[in-house]
Amino acid sequence: MAADLLAHRLLSRKTTAVKNLTPSNGPCYSAFSSGQLSSRTPDRFFVSHNFSVPSRACDYLGEVSNSGGVKVGFKVGQKVVYPNHGIGTIEQIEQKQIGATALPFYTLRLAATNSLVLVPVSNAAEVGLRKPITSTECDTLFAALSADFKTPAHDWKDRFKDFSEKMRTGNIFEVAEVLKHLNFLSHSKPLSFREQRMLERAHYLVVSELAAVCRQPECNVEPRVNDALALACARHEGKGNGLARRAAAAGAH
Repeated sequence: MAADLLAHRLLSRKTTAVKNLTPSNGPCYSAFSSGQLSSRTPDRFFVSHNFSVPSRACDYLGEVSNSGGVKVGFKVGQKVVYPNHGIGTIEQIEQKQIGATALPFYTLRLAATNSLVLVPVSNAAEVGLRKPITSTECDTLFAALSADFKTPAHDWKDRFKDFSEKMRTGNIFEVAEVLKHLNFLSHSKPLSFREQRMLERAHYLVVSELAAVCRQPECNVEPRVNDALALACARHEGKGNGLARRAAAAGAH
């Protein structure tokens, strides 16, 4: 009776709670719609990014392969990027029972914390799960890191809201923009605690993805990232000095 009631509730609306989803080993985490993670013991529960449980399993599973399995976008062993948390590896694609319905999930192990996250297969795109950038895009990312940028907003609340939205996209080029702005600000004044944490997170996300794609240790990639950031700051300051000189010259006339 209780199971039927749970199934009815899950089937009738979007849910944030998925009970009894336990990984085989290691610490597990709950993924919230905000993109943040909170620790849970393995015998507790996961909270997935909001997803709808369909009335029929076939509505959820979508296209089925010839072998009878679910056709999914990622394979076991494939490296993927989980927004705001970086590189991970798909360890399993497994069915989890929710009420009377069996639903497929990716079991993802995050490289940063060695923790597990369950992501509903049907919501992988909505969550922002993606492939890492290509080796060609690595050069583009380094170029973006060293390019000039617009001066960030003076109001830290507006700035933090804008940066948070960019971080949640999972787009590494958006993350790089956040990194450039916060790195520049950190040289002129102490950052708030929240901005300092965001700077460290953005730095890790950029370095770790470049390291994974270039197949180099992070200690080799980090100096290149820092050099690119220093060049971006120099270009931005140089542009500012040039504008000031032009304004002074115009005033003299």
